[in-house]
Amino acid sequence: MALTKVQADGINLALLEHIKTIEGSNVSSVDFLHGSNDVIFDNTFDMYEFIIHYAYAALSGCDFRCEPSQDGSAFSSSNTEVIRFRTIFESGSAGGGHAQSTNTGVWRSYLNVGVAADDPITARIQVAHPFDSDKRTIFMTDAGGRDPNNYYREMASGNPTSAGRTYGARFRAETGNCYAKVSLYGFNTV
Repeated sequence: MALTKVQADGINLALLEHIKTIEGSNVSSVDFLHGSNDVIFDNTFDMYEFIIHYAYAALSGCDFRCEPSQDGSAFSSSNTEVIRFRTIFESGSAGGGHAQSTNTGVWRSYLNVGVAADDPITARIQVAHPFDSDKRTIFMTDAGGRDPNNYYREMASGNPTSAGRTYGARFRAETGNCYAKVSLYGFNTV
């Protein structure tokens, strides 16, 4: 694992440590589960960050989402909620909006993802206190992307609907397979 120093105005804010990168081609999902395949997702770090380098779907007309594992073995969108805000250039004009949904994961892209490498989405998802069973795990997302006709930028916040330990996250298209490259980092504030 390599350390990367994050600075602002010369002040050290955090040390990012690369944990794992997974790249999937025409796969049902890209999964990060604590204790599996060298994945760390416990109290080793203060916070975690997923970087979605790119993601697009094998089928058109579906979103991309992140589902937590709350039992250490399975991933589920049940008992989750997310609020999303977006700015979009759609069908020749700019617009904005927001949406709230339940049981769709801790993040669900506002835009349906494209089906080609030149129509991807990308995102940064910071995860706060997944190891603390007394708190809800909070997933904070900053994403952008495009499909063949539109492009957008969104921010979102999602979480399981009750407090409890979170063991990892699954990234997948709403339906069908996906193409994605996702990295997991851990960081401690300094």
